[in-house]
Amino acid sequence: TTGSMGSALSSVKASASSLLTSTALLGDVRWAVGEYKDTTDTYPYKVNTAFTNVQTAVQTGINSWGASGGRDTPEANLFGLESAANDSGWRASAGKVLVWFGDATGHDPSAGSTEVSATAALVAKGIKVQAINNGNLNSSGQATRIAAATGGGLFASSGAGVGDAIAAAITSAVTNYSTVCLDLSGVPGGLFAVSSPLCISGTFDRSVDREFDFELKLTGNTPG
Repeated sequence: TTGSMGSALSSVKASASSLLTSTALLGDVRWAVGEYKDTTDTYPYKVNTAFTNVQTAVQTGINSWGASGGRDTPEANLFGLESAANDSGWRASAGKVLVWFGDATGHDPSAGSTEVSATAALVAKGIKVQAINNGNLNSSGQATRIAAATGGGLFASSGAGVGDAIAAAITSAVTNYSTVCLDLSGVPGGLFAVSSPLCISGTFDRSVDREFDFELKLTGNTPG
């Protein structure tokens, strides 16, 4: 949210309501809102709205953004990404997507965060990064590398088109999936469950109905 991001922020604010409504249809969805600036600004990273399923709270967080600061071209991208990855609100069992948009590459290091440490934090949480290049975000290749390492992608946009690019990024993130596993946590007490295979991997499109075959064996832990 540095000084050059005014038109991009306006685009996201204008499209946020429809974006939240459409993504809410994807399932048990929670959102969080954050912003990063540069290490020379009052704050390099800030959480505007903690993870919630209340759309009005998310809209309020987005509406609080303002374009200001940023002394030089590189910003605190890596510190922002690592801070977001380490947020305690990510649910372990949920699919996790981080939409990152900006117009400048990041300082490396930035407030102690490096590309290596930020990427490791994102990968450790299983967070898919969808990066939106609004100018020179990828001028050093950071966005390409981070998106690829986390299973995400890189999208291009102009300032006024960032809202549409975010919608496309989220659709892409949830449309394609690569792993299907059986959740055995609900097996009743007294039984031991083994699935074969445990997971099935491939390239799958959510718009296509598919059947996945597993063999599930249940045995008693004690006689009777």
